[in-house]
Amino acid sequence: MKKNAFIDFIENDEQAFEGVYFWQRGWPSRYMDALLMNKSMRKAMTSSSVSKALVTYISHKIANSYANIVHSTTLHAFKGLTVHDFLNTSGFAKADKASATQSAYFENFAKLSDFVKYDILFHDNTEAQLNALRRWIDVANILLERRCFEGVNIVISTLNSAEINKLKLVSHLPSNYQDKFAIFTDLINPSQNYSNLRKAQSECNEGYVPVLNVIVRDLTYIDPQLEKMEFTPSGRMKNITPMLPLLRKKLAIFDELDNLQQQSVKILSNGEYATYNDYQANQVSKDVLWEKAVECSMRIENESKPKLFKEIKSSLFFRCKKGKKCMEELQNIIGQNINYD
Repeated sequence: MKKNAFIDFIENDEQAFEGVYFWQRGWPSRYMDALLMNKSMRKAMTSSSVSKALVTYISHKIANSYANIVHSTTLHAFKGLTVHDFLNTSGFAKADKASATQSAYFENFAKLSDFVKYDILFHDNTEAQLNALRRWIDVANILLERRCFEGVNIVISTLNSAEINKLKLVSHLPSNYQDKFAIFTDLINPSQNYSNLRKAQSECNEGYVPVLNVIVRDLTYIDPQLEKMEFTPSGRMKNITPMLPLLRKKLAIFDELDNLQQQSVKILSNGEYATYNDYQANQVSKDVLWEKAVECSMRIENESKPKLFKEIKSSLFFRCKKGKKCMEELQNIIGQNINYD
């Protein structure tokens, strides 16, 4: 097989780190985006069917790992909120009235947002930044498939932030990514009382992570209305009929929150969360904190024994005539180190 700079890099990298590839180590997107800054490496990535397949596979693994972190952290933070927090919705709007768990939720939101921003802003090369932006759109897509709407909200809100917008990257994306980005932006648009998001969430019976802002907005409207209820001396409500829709809505919200509490955090184990919290408590820098979080996620993913060749073989690319030869070449490159039985 003709020498390929990208494949050579992977083989040498694997040997240097004793069988651990760069996409299995901390913050792998930095490596991937840095490779794209090299013109000859960019060319090597697309010069053969094998290198294209490797790029697709590695990109998917990185995006899936980052989706794990957003999904896990969001669900974990949501599960930390109590009924008390939702009876005190002012704490979601004003920091000085927030409970410890409400503050922790928004700290997690801010930390995830910083993670997304920094992954894009880490490089000053447009090609690398574009690749990072594409990756986060892929992450949002994975989160939507998992019905983690709050995760989608965090990622897309960050991609629409002033810091990212000033780079003017979206117009340079491939048309299919521009379309995806527009769809996600419409999905989380708060106009018309989050109508698009509400519709998407209503199509899920259970097992999804809702957007907190929607719940808080509803409770902020419902609670003052319910406070207007009048009672007879015997304790019966006088104006129950007009209040019934609001009462039903509030009960539905708490049912939704109860279902959320029943969800188990399967993506990262308690041990990984303990690591995350330890670093947070020690006020380690964002770089170290998220690098450790990525390492945890990657380790869990690697322990699941990804079936590399079965995954790639199932793609449309490998249904072409060159498929068998590509598989053989790919197996020669990294087949020794990944369980694909």
